[in-house]
Amino acid sequence: MTFAKPATVSETEVYWFDDTGRGEVRVPKSWRILYKDGEAWKPVETAGPHGVARDAYNRVAFQRVTTSALRLE
Repeated sequence: MTFAKPATVSETEVYWFDDTGRGEVRVPKSWRILYKDGEAWKPVETAGPHGVARDAYNRVAFQRVTTSALRLE
């Protein structure tokens, strides 16, 4: 996600969808959040695990960062 101007963020929620039996979308085994620092991508410092609950929002809190973009990996 690219922001129109730098934003300060400290949490996110990701909804993992799984359509087993109908398609090929699966919940990941693991994931992480990275923020853009200049031209480099750096991992955020989390305060807890990155959830992988299926068909649910998975909230992750992390140390506050000011950035122009976030990405999931």
